Amino acid sequence: LWDLTAGKLLHDFKCHEGQIQCMDFHPHEFLLATGGFQIYL
Repeated sequence: LWDLTAGKLLHDFKCHEGQIQCMDFHPHEFLLATGGFQIYL
């Protein structure tokens, strides 16, 4: 997760073995969901 304004890496997600294909933020909570092409959830 990058701060594009500052040009800094904020967090490196270790939960995916490959690339993250999609992500979405919850509109009212401090939650982020990500998805990739792994064979498990």
